[in-house]
Amino acid sequence: MPASCKKLLRETEIPTVVVAREVDEELPSVHIDNVKESYKAVKYLINKGHQKIAMISGTKDDKESGFYRIQGYKQALKDNNLQVREELIVEGDFKLESGIQAMEEILAKDDSITAVFAASDQMGVGAIKAIKKAGLKVPEDISVIGFDNNIISLASDPELSTVSQPEEELGWHSMEMLYQVMNRKELRERKIYLSCEIIERESVKAI
Repeated sequence: MPASCKKLLRETEIPTVVVAREVDEELPSVHIDNVKESYKAVKYLINKGHQKIAMISGTKDDKESGFYRIQGYKQALKDNNLQVREELIVEGDFKLESGIQAMEEILAKDDSITAVFAASDQMGVGAIKAIKKAGLKVPEDISVIGFDNNIISLASDPELSTVSQPEEELGWHSMEMLYQVMNRKELRERKIYLSCEIIERESVKAI
């Protein structure tokens, strides 16, 4: 959150609830644990037998989701005695085109990987396009899992397996919390973390 926004909120005391963002301040917030949920995605791939797993990350200086999703990826590998290879973490910008470019870079570095975790569905779909362009198949040669469960995950061929964010719950809890803040009621919790779920589709194969 920009410093100017933080200053404004402090000075005006505008009732505020932060949604789907990591913040250091004591502002009321409702979000997911990006470390935990990224860990879950990578652990899912590991449970399918994958050991050579690359990552297409968001921007590494994005403290809201990019940085934390990288940490979840790394921790899952470490906890399962798998090597973290920094060169297989390629930065994107959460958009489709960057997923294509990042996947091409990964394949140029090591075409023996068997799975990729993309930090957004758009980048995941981009990864699938790049894999197919290289003459490989998804999931027969390389499995791909995304993050968000956006509509684009259903438009991919094959359909993209993904981590589904609880959007309805995020909305409901944030509105309930905002109502309490506006009416100056004491909050039972100032930070609420909601869980995501893995949506299994067609882009991940057990090996």
